Amino acid sequence: MGLGYSYKCSKCKKKYEVFMGIGMLYPQVYEETVTKVKNGKLGKEWKNLFENTDNVAIDVEDHVYCCPECKAWKKEKGLSLYVPANEYALKDVKGGLPIFYGEDSIPAMMGKKPEYSLLKEYENKCKKCGCKMHEASEEELMSLPCPKCGGEPEPGKMGLINWD
Repeated sequence: MGLGYSYKCSKCKKKYEVFMGIGMLYPQVYEETVTKVKNGKLGKEWKNLFENTDNVAIDVEDHVYCCPECKAWKKEKGLSLYVPANEYALKDVKGGLPIFYGEDSIPAMMGKKPEYSLLKEYENKCKKCGCKMHEASEEELMSLPCPKCGGEPEPGKMGLINWD
């Protein structure tokens, strides 16, 4: 499932949208992301942690990240690494949400689940100023500036979109 917002810029009148979460392609996206990690495309640290940590899962859902300095925003996959926090979570994941690679299964998680512990947070960097970005709060999601001109969203013109 996913959630999205639509906006209309108060300055240039451009309509823009942002979609978060992940849809029915979750297994495919997860498998592709795991392959990237194992091939070192997300760096040596992610490759080592993924290969040398039992039952590690990676967040492949899309999130919105905001820059605290220049107020830029972007949509990116979470890519943080998690491990089951207890035996119950491990059994639940292996039994309920596995991604199959031949005979093996690996943990895969959707959403922020309390039964998982953060192993390593992926740092999203701002392309404009290089600062570390943070996941957007509800308040920030309600007022994302226009990606074209930087104008504020027009009041009363924001829409909520549930998809997949």
